[in-house]
Amino acid sequence: MNGEKEYRLKDWQKAFLNVGFRSCFHYHIARLPKMKGVGSIVKNLISYMPIRLQTFITSLFARDGNMNNLEQSHKIYSKLVNNFPKEISLLIVWK
Repeated sequence: MNGEKEYRLKDWQKAFLNVGFRSCFHYHIARLPKMKGVGSIVKNLISYMPIRLQTFITSLFARDGNMNNLEQSHKIYSKLVNNFPKEISLLIVWK
């Protein structure tokens, strides 16, 4: 570990709530797959849906309820992140 610490989603949420922010919400913005097949077609179709509908649909198929940086229940598929080397984790907080 060389003295490094990677903060988990729950650590970030706790820190923001402790300094006075009222709410925080997390999205995991996923790239669309380059593979062919039914899974690719479904994910491409989901990417055209509104964000709230996407999060509802992916929450139905979430594998586990663990809170981590890649929480599956808040996954959004977007072509906008296809050019990035990794997927994006977005945390929105407000007072």
